[in-house]
Amino acid sequence: MENCRQFGGPWLALELIAACNWMSFCNAKSPWSRTGSWSLSRADPGDARLLEPSSELHIAEQWYPKTALAELLGVPSNVFDDNRLYRTLDELLPHKEDLQVHLKNRMGSLFALDYDILLYDVTSTFFEGSADFPMAQRGYSRDQRSDCKQVCIGRCVALRHAARL
Repeated sequence: MENCRQFGGPWLALELIAACNWMSFCNAKSPWSRTGSWSLSRADPGDARLLEPSSELHIAEQWYPKTALAELLGVPSNVFDDNRLYRTLDELLPHKEDLQVHLKNRMGSLFALDYDILLYDVTSTFFEGSADFPMAQRGYSRDQRSDCKQVCIGRCVALRHAARL
């Protein structure tokens, strides 16, 4: 086989992004962005953050070309770079609070959740020894242990206030 690319994960992430009405939120804020249409620009970092949480440079140079996103989004790999991702995230920043409220409400309705606060945190840990399982990989280490395999761990906690103010 030649030129194999990931399809299932990116497609599923795009479906989740669509279910969260990400594009309608972005279009309501501004129908057009400096980087092109919102629907294309906003799916790029959203999809990447769900599937491959890493730097914009890694996403643009390593991950994106190995996925079917070029075909799914209509954004060819040769025009997709880290500057596009930085500009996209810069354009989202002024809408950060509104986007958080939008996603909280949409997630609540999609999954029948009733919560006031959603906490999310990511950390990593490293393994000494063989660490012989596919999730453990070498890469950037906050612990300065790039010689060891590591995994990233994410945790999401939904909290409800007992008494509302």
